Amino acid sequence: ATQASLLFLVHGLFSAPGRLILSWAGDYFNKRYMMAALLLVMGACVLLIGLADSYTQLLFIYAPYAVAWGGLSSLPQSLQADLFGRQNYATIRGALSPLQSALSLVAPPFATIMFERTGSFSFPFTVLAGTALIAMVLILKAKPQDVKVRVAAG
Repeated sequence: ATQASLLFLVHGLFSAPGRLILSWAGDYFNKRYMMAALLLVMGACVLLIGLADSYTQLLFIYAPYAVAWGGLSSLPQSLQADLFGRQNYATIRGALSPLQSALSLVAPPFATIMFERTGSFSFPFTVLAGTALIAMVLILKAKPQDVKVRVAAG
């Protein structure tokens, strides 16, 4: 319990600045490239977390993971508005929400089942790291749409 609570502390200490600084930086730098870099960091950290042999290793790996998590909790919404236009924002968020919820529900049981079968988190964390890398490629391929501005007649 003590070790788990320290990880929660690390998460809070490192994800909060990640949210604040990286969301601010998104106003000045290309959000697609920032998200791709954060997904690369997150994927590498998830892979390393699955391979960690000690709590000390886990602590050192978890700090950059938490920074990336913080940035990835704030940047996607503004990138979605950039890519699809503000007038389409609610539709895009509504379409993505069920997918995100479904994946959030499936990942923990998947990791648990794989741990029970193999005695290790290496395989499920490798799969999750792979999904981060796939997301990185997709983010880099995403380009802004030609959004037509609706003007109300009046």
